[in-house]
Amino acid sequence: MNYTKGNWTIHDTNKYETPHIECGIYRICRIADNREYKANASLIAAAPDMYEALQSVLLRLDMEAKEKGEDAIFPCAAMRSTIRQALNKATGGTK
Repeated sequence: MNYTKGNWTIHDTNKYETPHIECGIYRICRIADNREYKANASLIAAAPDMYEALQSVLLRLDMEAKEKGEDAIFPCAAMRSTIRQALNKATGGTK
């Protein structure tokens, strides 16, 4: 998946701009300036880190399933489907 790599940061609103997310010189997105904008901005800014973390967790769970068998019961096995769905949603259904 291609996305802007780097540290996504929140830039708060001022009288000239709306709140937005930046990565270096790139503006990733603008955030609606409503009472939830800080929570929304934090979630969006964390998205690349969460995506990478979920990929790592899924890789490990898939390795464990392969070692123990797809039908084996092991901790967090049920999360594999949920993680796949989240990654699929993050990639627009391309994963």
